[in-house]
Amino acid sequence: MNTQQIIAQRRTIDPDDFNGNIINDNDFKDIMDAANWAPTHGLTEPWSFIIFKADDCKKFGQIHAELFKQNTNPEHFLQKKVR
Repeated sequence: MNTQQIIAQRRTIDPDDFNGNIINDNDFKDIMDAANWAPTHGLTEPWSFIIFKADDCKKFGQIHAELFKQNTNPEHFLQKKVR
């Protein structure tokens, strides 16, 4: 499956569906190029991206998961949203 097909067939993926695979640099470049064509609301371009790799990505995920737990009403909290 090529990058274009992946983007066209995208769906919501919860953290427990993540496979841990690293995206190769060519696919990553294709994804970023495609993101530049995404529609914008109110002409809010230019886009800005922050890219995390390896251990930094894992650290960000852990911090984000903890903030989600702390700030989500228990009746709305779903464990599948946190890995």
